[in-house]
Amino acid sequence: MAGGREPLLAAPLFLRMDEEELLNDDLAGEQATAWAADPERIDPDDYPPSSPFAKQMTWAPCAECGIQVHLPVSQFVYTGLVCPKCGDQLLAPPADPEDWIGRVLREEDEFSEQL
Repeated sequence: MAGGREPLLAAPLFLRMDEEELLNDDLAGEQATAWAADPERIDPDDYPPSSPFAKQMTWAPCAECGIQVHLPVSQFVYTGLVCPKCGDQLLAPPADPEDWIGRVLREEDEFSEQL
């Protein structure tokens, strides 16, 4: 790893809520994706209502349930990625969550400034 940095598991994901809802329904009407946990509350002092911001996401497929499970990286670093349907751990959290969270939050701020 160049510079001692681990690669991130995800790139920024930019979706409007209506696009997100479309991703959650496949053609058969069954859920194709799921959130591993409720999304974090966004502090209006950090990002005023209706203003754009960046949030890094990660995901993994759950072979048992046949869905993609999504979670913000800022939550993943502490909990790992667990399927909300069957409870299987899909991705283990990194060994150094404090280093990860500092880097992720800095990068999200940088990405948000660019929007």
